[in-house]
Amino acid sequence: DSLKRTGWKPVASIQYVESETRTLDLSEFGVYAPHFDFNDSDAFKMAIKEVREAQNKVASDEGITIADPEATVQEPANIALDRLAARAYRANCDAAIATVTWNTIEQREERLSKTQASVDAMLLSAGRIINPAFATLKLKELRLTHEQGEKLKEEKEVRTELARLKKEEALLTKDATLAEKEEVRLQQAVTKANQAAQKATGEEAFELEARAGELTRELETAHHKAERARDMVQQSNAGYLYVISNVGAFGEGVFKIGISRRPDPDAYIEDLGQESVPFPYPMTPTQRYTQMMLRRCATPSTPRLTINE
Repeated sequence: DSLKRTGWKPVASIQYVESETRTLDLSEFGVYAPHFDFNDSDAFKMAIKEVREAQNKVASDEGITIADPEATVQEPANIALDRLAARAYRANCDAAIATVTWNTIEQREERLSKTQASVDAMLLSAGRIINPAFATLKLKELRLTHEQGEKLKEEKEVRTELARLKKEEALLTKDATLAEKEEVRLQQAVTKANQAAQKATGEEAFELEARAGELTRELETAHHKAERARDMVQQSNAGYLYVISNVGAFGEGVFKIGISRRPDPDAYIEDLGQESVPFPYPMTPTQRYTQMMLRRCATPSTPRLTINE
């Protein structure tokens, strides 16, 4: 509800259920659907090496070009033409694979298909075509290379996030220590003020009692702050879910959503504005912070998110 009041509208909703799961066809939304399920970039590297070895074996045993089984006329093999066609096809495929990025994978797949069709047309008069087995392996290498690049980026993001979390843990511990010291200091100040008020008389006693009252209220605030800081250190899965905007950096209608474990989310947002964007995040009344707890459930495929408003 708090997000709706800011004018934010979800583009999609995700629901986790215990008993039923549904696999979405990502291609329906124009999103690349992965073809491989390797855990790390090293596994992709090994798979790319294997597929290249398979290409060399096919090229050696069968050839990059073969006789077209559907050709009505079979002419003697033109070795020069075969070599030229194989070299052109392989070079074009390698260039496409070397330059594939997250937003060009579909164009590169289409390029491989068009290259194969063009070379087949060049070989039509000779009754030959690109070996489908070799073409399939080239397409597989393209997809492996693309997904390896995505996995490398993902691993880099994970390392960055782990470093951020480590930094936050250190800040949490520091904040908890400072909060505890402030609580002790105020407790001592309240005790001294009360003792002095008991010994004083008249107007001085009145002023000391008023001062003791102020210190007591400060002590209560410091106590709550220290408790919250200790809880954040002890509960490794507690934090704040934030939804913030930055028109200067992202434009209208774009929101940054994330999690911070800092006891003071305002301080964290201020740090974000100093480190990662050219313009600071505006601290407006529309900013929303929701204390949250992520709990690991029994089934890894059905995570739960509990929000305490």
